[in-house]
Amino acid sequence: MVVRIAHWGTMAIETPHDLFEHHLQEAYYVENELVDNLAVMADEVTEEQLFEDFQEHEEETQQHVQRLETVFESIGREPTMSESAALDGLVEEKNELSTEIRDDELRNVALVGAGIKTERMEISMYEGMIQLADEMDVDDDVTDALEANLSDEKDALQKLKSRAEGSKLKQVLADLTG
Repeated sequence: MVVRIAHWGTMAIETPHDLFEHHLQEAYYVENELVDNLAVMADEVTEEQLFEDFQEHEEETQQHVQRLETVFESIGREPTMSESAALDGLVEEKNELSTEIRDDELRNVALVGAGIKTERMEISMYEGMIQLADEMDVDDDVTDALEANLSDEKDALQKLKSRAEGSKLKQVLADLTG
């Protein structure tokens, strides 16, 4: 499937449906980009459990992409991406940190933090889309798909937060700060 990238700067957003479609295209971009970025993050961590967490969320994110494709189908549109400056900024920040941090354990801490920031952005993205979809009174298959993605993102955030508060990463921070 060839997916094009929309450029909304040249297109007016005049209706709630236009705004919903714009957000849907942005979500589609975010999830597609994260499939690749989660694979990179899994390769960058040195803790086995984090490696498994990032791999598991990569597989979930592939499901998110598929769900969004069903949303496009439900509203009679071809899947199209619209770039997300928010995600692009988070990825750029993560990439800079990954190359600048020399200590593997500290890099693990930074990557968990990057994951937490990304999950929070995705949660906000889906909450806004669901609110708009509810106001537009779209079909249940649209809101069901968005709510399933939102639920997965909330679960991923909780898992990352528990990793950040848990065992090894907390000890690493204590060791590094003396």
